[in-house]
Amino acid sequence: MTGEKNVEPGVRLLERLRADVEAIGSMVRRVVDLPWSGRSYAVVMPADIDPLLDRVVDDSEQNLPYWAELWPSGVALADRIERNPEALYGRRVIELGCGLGVTAVAALRAGADLVAADYAAEALALCRLNTHVNSGLLPETVSMNWRAGKAALPAGWDGGFDVVLAADVLYERRDVAPLTDLMWKLLVPGGRVWLAEPARAVAADFLASTRGLGWQWQTEHHPGPWPDAADHGVSVGIHQALPGPYRNTKNQSPTRRRMTTRTTTPRASGDSSRCDADGSGYSATSEMNVESRYSA
Repeated sequence: MTGEKNVEPGVRLLERLRADVEAIGSMVRRVVDLPWSGRSYAVVMPADIDPLLDRVVDDSEQNLPYWAELWPSGVALADRIERNPEALYGRRVIELGCGLGVTAVAALRAGADLVAADYAAEALALCRLNTHVNSGLLPETVSMNWRAGKAALPAGWDGGFDVVLAADVLYERRDVAPLTDLMWKLLVPGGRVWLAEPARAVAADFLASTRGLGWQWQTEHHPGPWPDAADHGVSVGIHQALPGPYRNTKNQSPTRRRMTTRTTTPRASGDSSRCDADGSGYSATSEMNVESRYSA
């Protein structure tokens, strides 16, 4: 596998990436500050989540547009990578559930050979734009519904990655078994998992389940602050593990979770002068909150 190369002239490439994103709908730009490292990213994201929810109302899998939000876990994992980039330098890395691309930006800046995976084509388009704008690089991107476990893997992917990154991917208990199975199959012997999560009950289930399979987790906590004021007080656990030998896992019964939204009064996005010349072509704007973000 090889990553996508920036062979197009810069202006033409940026125009193509913008066009892909504008096909999704109205976009805005947010400044995302990484507290530990002091870095700031300019992130393009959907202006309104309601049309995205309407598109999946009949989706039998209920693949809700979690990718459209700025989640603390993605910011925390990016911040952790920015603080210790040598951990990913020169390594073959895959991010499961890349969303808007915040963690992917940090991984590329660290020198990772990165594959960014998500089930949503819209997320992959936004990830490509945001990584290009903030790092000057593009990851290889692949559409993958990792809820299928190892069955989601393209041919030849077993055991190909040094690091698996996952930020806030555990929303439902049906996710525990396939995620465990997939992570095991993706890693080379001695490879590592980096998981960031905001203390949801299902994440605790995942950690306990994998400990029972011999995974040894080391954890540190990131207290923020986060881009969305509604996330004040959230502490993100950043967990690293060296999984043991592969064992088969059993599927778990699915649970379902509704994603409800509310629109907030616009507020300033921070010092927008830091991204006025970012080339994204989008103006800085307000926050959008998702209620019940941390329910089980």
